Amino acid sequence: MVLHSTYQRDLDAWHKIPESKRLENLARFYGIQGWSGGPHLFVDDEGVWVFNPLTKPGVHSPSWNKQSIGVDMVGNFSTTKGNAAVLDNAVKAIAIIDAALGLDTETLKFHSEDPRSFGRDCPGKTVDKVDLIHRIGALIPSHQT
Repeated sequence: MVLHSTYQRDLDAWHKIPESKRLENLARFYGIQGWSGGPHLFVDDEGVWVFNPLTKPGVHSPSWNKQSIGVDMVGNFSTTKGNAAVLDNAVKAIAIIDAALGLDTETLKFHSEDPRSFGRDCPGKTVDKVDLIHRIGALIPSHQT
C-alpha cells in the first residue's frame, strides 16, 4: 500500500467539479502524461473512488507500481493538516484492503519513500505515518488486543 495526496488539486477545487466528471478529468490528465493508469483509489471527505482496478498494476510510484495499491487523498497535506474526513476515509479504505488481503499494516509506504520518485513530501509533512499505521491497525479485528 502506498499513500499519496493530490497536492495541487485541493478539496475545494475537487468539489467544484461535478462528481460524474472527476474521474473522467483524472483519466484525461493521466492519459496526457502518457500513463496507462493512475493510483487505484482517490479518497475525499465523502468517500472512496476506484480509479484503477485493484487487480491491475497502478501508475503511482515507480518502484512499487507492480506490487502495491496506490491510495491518493484529495488535498494538500504538505502545508496544512488537510481535511480530517479525507484522512479518516483513507484510514478506513486501507484497513479494509489490508484486512481483505491479509497485508501487514506496518508495510504502508509513503510516496516520498520511493527512491525512484522525485523527492516530494507526498503525502505531506502533516501526515504522521506512525499514527496512521496505529489507526489502520485498530480497525482490523486481528490487530486489536
